[in-house]
Amino acid sequence: MKNTNSSVHSFTAPLLNSAQHEKTTNAPSVRSTCSNNTLPKSTFGHSYLNCLVLNADTLSNKMHELQSLLSQDTNLDIIIINEVKPKNHRYQMAAVDFALEGYSTFCNNLDSNTGRGLIIYTKHYLEASPLDLASEFSEYVSVKIPLKKHKMLTLVGIYKSPDTTDDNETRLFELIKEASNFSSHVLITGDFNYPGIDWDTLQPYAHSTKNTPFLECVRDSYLWQHVTSPTRGRLGQNPSTLDLILTNEEQMVENLNMLSPLGKKVITLASNFISYATKKKYLSQEEYFSMTRESTT
Repeated sequence: MKNTNSSVHSFTAPLLNSAQHEKTTNAPSVRSTCSNNTLPKSTFGHSYLNCLVLNADTLSNKMHELQSLLSQDTNLDIIIINEVKPKNHRYQMAAVDFALEGYSTFCNNLDSNTGRGLIIYTKHYLEASPLDLASEFSEYVSVKIPLKKHKMLTLVGIYKSPDTTDDNETRLFELIKEASNFSSHVLITGDFNYPGIDWDTLQPYAHSTKNTPFLECVRDSYLWQHVTSPTRGRLGQNPSTLDLILTNEEQMVENLNMLSPLGKKVITLASNFISYATKKKYLSQEEYFSMTRESTT
């Protein structure tokens, strides 16, 4: 029986200047600017990084809807997508098939005949670059984004198949542990397919002891998991929290909200995420000449 929905997550990252940053504690507070059924918007101009995390369950037939969703907020800076390809795909895909204007594209497993594929989009001004991790886990994509004070954000998108092997699951644990220690700020998100965990109590359900190793991995990596509401459901079964957001600071994400579906199979979650990134303003030709005229008058 097919899923009744997939998942999308959206969140926003405050950008602090040096003076503000020096006053920030190790567990900085974050303020939500979004509400149900809308993308989060920046209320302070460029004070926030707006982000979207999407479990697409085949992105090719949702690109128009995604672009329409993005048009609601032109300040959307980061987009993380898993399950880009359909389960049974006959044609190879490439990053160019999913290009978004104004974004750098980082992808993995799009041009192979196996797996589901992942994409991370970042706005050009974030100056993100690929991050090479040692893990041999089958499906993930990782980038690094420079932050203020010579710090860095490690950003990892993950898809774990419910039918993954024990060896591949071990590689997933290794990936999480490596990424969690790579930089000052860490965000690991995606579809983990662990339905048997009660994230309110941080305990596996009695019948789901096979999820215990993953829960122990999260604990051992000193990560915080922010999604506690169900993100997926099947007819005749209890809803499950399969799509997770993990960070290395407890208060880096707050006020997570579900938004309207993208297509018939997408749940959207919205929250805030601290990044201390620096947005560089790239001027259009019109803006450049306007500033030039002003400076000479």
